[in-house]
Amino acid sequence: MATSGRKHSGRSWRSANAYIQHARVSHANKSAILFPNLEQDDTTGSAEQAAEVNAGLLQRLQQLSDTPLDPAKPNQTAIAASLSRSLCFINRAINEEADLRPRILIVQKSSDVSEHYIAIMNGIFSAQKKNVAVDACILAAEHSSFMQQAAYLTGGIYYKPTDHSGMLQYLISIYLPDPYMRKLLRLPSQDSVDFRAMCFCHREVISTAHIQPKKNGLLKNIRRIDHQLQNDQTYDR
Repeated sequence: MATSGRKHSGRSWRSANAYIQHARVSHANKSAILFPNLEQDDTTGSAEQAAEVNAGLLQRLQQLSDTPLDPAKPNQTAIAASLSRSLCFINRAINEEADLRPRILIVQKSSDVSEHYIAIMNGIFSAQKKNVAVDACILAAEHSSFMQQAAYLTGGIYYKPTDHSGMLQYLISIYLPDPYMRKLLRLPSQDSVDFRAMCFCHREVISTAHIQPKKNGLLKNIRRIDHQLQNDQTYDR
């Protein structure tokens, strides 16, 4: 997940790194910072410095990938946490420099996690309020209804490439242009957006659900609600 906010000057197309202000990775139950490196001063003023930044990103990404997983935990990808923390970073950056026009790019390889529906939607609405476009590049086998809604509601781009070997071209030609340049380009558009919610019990996209008010949940089966709320006599059907 990358956050960009630097204004285009027309002279710094030599490196996409020049536009990245913040990069996070969503791992199993964890959201970690990749850039900037808190232990050193990361800069992208020259090609040599950009190469050092890239090497540092790959090193930290490899370290996180080599971290053993906890078999006692569900090990779900923490995209909701990364989105929330990226928005916190953006909010602080906007307060320091009001002219910033930040965007968020989410590259997602995992499937949607139903339990994260509310957290992700809260993040989407926060981004919409701050005029932060959320772009999504989906590498998973199936489409992401969460990211479809995020891109649609915030004015971002949702795209699911069929050929992953052309990732560099996709990132530069589709996601790098700012909102003003995008109006002049023919970019992928969403033919349809799935606004349906996802139930917490079956992890299925549903049109009708039963509300579990005390736990902020959407469940497909009313019996599941009865089982989970045996001591609760007030819930909607």
